Amino acid sequence: MNRDIEAYTQVYLQENYADFEEIMVHYRRKKMLSILQNYQPKRILEIGCGVDSIANYYKEYDSFTIVEPSKKFCDKAKNDFSQDKKVKIINDFIEMQISLLLNHSKMSALLKNQILDEKLLEGLDNMVKYMPHLGAEIFINAKRKKV
Repeated sequence: MNRDIEAYTQVYLQENYADFEEIMVHYRRKKMLSILQNYQPKRILEIGCGVDSIANYYKEYDSFTIVEPSKKFCDKAKNDFSQDKKVKIINDFIEMQISLLLNHSKMSALLKNQILDEKLLEGLDNMVKYMPHLGAEIFINAKRKKV
């Protein structure tokens, strides 16, 4: 899979593209803020922040990690959070960072605490095959199963 992230960045910022994207961003942000306010997570991973990270709107975190492949968007996030030591920003594709973010012990703990299960992992694996063609973000919210 070969993606030209800089070409994508330029298209994303074009005025005719940005008009519709601005509307989509508004609704995605509204949905994500609703989820964040409902679950009140303290450790957050944002995959692809674009020009405006959700961390600009949700402040109730202990740590916030942003993985953003576009240098332009990454630089904007670094500027936005230059004074916030709880925010870590990584300029890379998530596929290149996943082993650092979710290592064996962390994945084992997620499975043990029933936050993840084999069906969800299978679904995530299958989604990866199709994500580049969907054209919009996929948000996954995993919560602990009630026993």
